[in-house]
Amino acid sequence: MKNTVPANLLTPIVAARMRDQRLLVLAIAALAITSLTGLLLAPALAPLLWVGLIGISGGAALSLVLTLFALRSENTTQAMSLSAMAQSVGYLIAATGPFVIGALYDLNKSWLIPLLLLLLLQLAQGALGVVAGRPGTLTSWGEGKT
Repeated sequence: MKNTVPANLLTPIVAARMRDQRLLVLAIAALAITSLTGLLLAPALAPLLWVGLIGISGGAALSLVLTLFALRSENTTQAMSLSAMAQSVGYLIAATGPFVIGALYDLNKSWLIPLLLLLLLQLAQGALGVVAGRPGTLTSWGEGKT
């Protein structure tokens, strides 16, 4: 989608200039939650706006995650290891997304359950992003150093 390009380009620049990326994580999560809530509560009011905001937040989130790999690592080896692990798991989970959302829609003939699931996942992404966005670099898995 064309609207993700500015978010993809600007997010890493903004993130790299910040010591603490948690506010950026929360802003991106809020944008996604707002757009999903709009689709859930008022889909006919501004569908292009809701979908556009989802695209912007998705592009920004992906760029931020990839930037955090570099910002939180002490060296290239650590950055590569972190990136490989996170992307392997992340893409495996993401690959099931269209199937799961489609199956939920087919079972219920409604977008309510799929949108609620996406909202729940967005809340989880925001919470995990707040942890990853805190200042410092990784010294070992799960341990932060400021």
